[in-house]
Amino acid sequence: MDISTLAVVMALFAVMVVTAVWWVLKRRHQHGLFRRHGIPGPRPDLLDGNWAQLKEDRIEVMERWIMEYGKVFGCYVGGVPHMILTDVEMIKQCFVRNASTFHDRPPFPICTGPFASSIVALEGDEWKKVRAVLNPCFSASKMKLMTQIMGSCADVMIEVVEDHVEKGETVEMYRVSQGLSLDVIAKCALAWQVDCQKNPNDPLLQSVRKMFQEIDDSVLRQAIRFPILCKIISSFLFFTSYNKTLTGIYDNVRHVVEL
Repeated sequence: MDISTLAVVMALFAVMVVTAVWWVLKRRHQHGLFRRHGIPGPRPDLLDGNWAQLKEDRIEVMERWIMEYGKVFGCYVGGVPHMILTDVEMIKQCFVRNASTFHDRPPFPICTGPFASSIVALEGDEWKKVRAVLNPCFSASKMKLMTQIMGSCADVMIEVVEDHVEKGETVEMYRVSQGLSLDVIAKCALAWQVDCQKNPNDPLLQSVRKMFQEIDDSVLRQAIRFPILCKIISSFLFFTSYNKTLTGIYDNVRHVVEL
């Protein structure tokens, strides 16, 4: 290895070391936000913050934190601070008296394809426009029109449970609930006739399960750890089942609207 090549390698190594040190110091500074303001909370991990703890059992973990830190505490998802409130008066103040300040959802780490223009991902004036269009769809009269569809979906769920009971099989209510939820959403919101309750291999059910598993297990974790990579990760999602499933749902909704 000649001197020029060695110099380049050493320079690249130095840049990598400086970048890594800078990133660690920045992340530690981010994780010190609540501490600097005297707000208690669990100690965050360098990469995940408190995300890994929340992944174990979110309800149980939250209950433990509330018992330990009180009604107001802070945690981190990656380097992003999240303040947890369980005080009713403070919640009312945020969402009623100061609703103009606390109006947007936390930004989703990976926002791509049709999801980027959904009401869940939109913010500010764009969210207001879409919300104004959707509001009439959830009036009392419109909701009553869907009760028969929801009732038939519930009847199918009862049939599925009774079938398991007759065979002496254990009923896994988590999967039964998944099928019921998707059945109601598909028929009421998407006008999509599916058989995801009786058929565990229903294409839509399998696609949605795979989509959430893929985005939650690996891709989402990397986006939370390294937000700078979000745009790069989003571009690769175009080739995954996550994007294919969302695009399929979007195309079906567009077809129904055109009818």
